Amino acid sequence: MYILFYLYSIILMVYGTAISCAVRQYASFPVSVPVANVVKEPGVIYTCTAPVLSKDVPKLAAQVLYNEIVHVMEQRDGWYYVQVPHITYLLDDTRFCVEGWIRAEEVSAVQSLRCEHGAMVVCVVPWTAVYIRSADGLSYTHRCAISFGTRLIDLGAEGFWHKVRLLNDVEGYVPTSAIRQYTHHKRGTDFLRHDMVRYARSLLGAPYCFVGCSAYNPCYDVLTGFDCSGLVFRLHDVFGIAVPRNSLSQYKVARSINPGNMRAGDLVFLARAMEMDGKPTIYHVMIYSGEGTLIEATARRPDGIIEPQPLREIPVAVRLGRPLKELQQGDQYREDYIYCASLLPN
Repeated sequence: MYILFYLYSIILMVYGTAISCAVRQYASFPVSVPVANVVKEPGVIYTCTAPVLSKDVPKLAAQVLYNEIVHVMEQRDGWYYVQVPHITYLLDDTRFCVEGWIRAEEVSAVQSLRCEHGAMVVCVVPWTAVYIRSADGLSYTHRCAISFGTRLIDLGAEGFWHKVRLLNDVEGYVPTSAIRQYTHHKRGTDFLRHDMVRYARSLLGAPYCFVGCSAYNPCYDVLTGFDCSGLVFRLHDVFGIAVPRNSLSQYKVARSINPGNMRAGDLVFLARAMEMDGKPTIYHVMIYSGEGTLIEATARRPDGIIEPQPLREIPVAVRLGRPLKELQQGDQYREDYIYCASLLPN
């Protein structure tokens, strides 16, 4: 069964008719719900169940958040066939965008809130409520909830609240403690690395979800959770660092790091020899905390048995058999080959 997890890093073409991201242009619209599933066939609906293995959601292609853009290419019986421009993977060193079907009711017909020069904020807690304030400013009404990683236009701080713009030009308020300014970071500073690990730790306990990259409140009837590369994808995205969506593609664009030189926010990739050719192939990725532990979303127990685990932090010596300073690139532990790398800019 575990072969499915390895193949996921190689054959994401099964997501649908995926094409090079630069080939076609279509009408672009934002997602209008906290979390939406992109599926391989119209009519497939997954609701809130956790944990979730690949066999549980065989038609799930991707997850998108409120205000993330999709390119609508076709409409059929209440569904849109879309291309998701920011969720990509590499195949033969060519970048492809994920494509699939999304319910039409989960896509807004209004213009996106994103703009090239407007200031934006990003949600950096697992989830937060968005409120509408009364005309007299004395009361707040719950409007919606948003997941970690959701971006909104920044209208400025007002005490403990931050004003943001929602779809349909509605003004909303979120707790200032739940957001940060969204910027494209060009350097992997110590502050960025510290914050990345802090945000990862705030997500500990989130359910494992194959193809998942959302932390929206599971009290709602929405499929949520993370897989290994979904966690890495979303953590980099909140800092404006675009990375591919699956672990093999992430490894291809990462820069190699000596295990003894690892810093907070760097990554440990695992590979396993595939039966088809015997060559090690990346199938899993974990985040290094900088304090001798790894943070990961995994469908395996530490002893290797397939059993989805809540997002966890585990000592390096337990997960990899010995501390990082005693490892070399390509060392083997049990059936896995270990490679250290980073997606953070220097």
